[in-house]
Amino acid sequence: MATDLTATNSYPSLVSVSVGTSWETITLPIGCRQVDVYAAVELKFDYAAIPSIEAPIAAETWFTIYHSNRNIQSEDKTFSLKAASSTTVYLRML
Repeated sequence: MATDLTATNSYPSLVSVSVGTSWETITLPIGCRQVDVYAAVELKFDYAAIPSIEAPIAAETWFTIYHSNRNIQSEDKTFSLKAASSTTVYLRML
């Protein structure tokens, strides 16, 4: 599944995304400088630019998955998340 957040153009912004046991690909909006994630369960994270990381994200903590001193420009920034069971993930975009 995929979630496209490219229409988001107001920051800060908080959105919720459903994540399950298969990878959920999320495309970040242009103009975003930082993205933090939060979920009640542990997540696995994979960044498209660095294949096969599958880094764990601890449950019940905010974790920065993208940060830059510049706004995201025209290039796509995508990452993927999955969990051991279906859950709601909150994305805070600044």
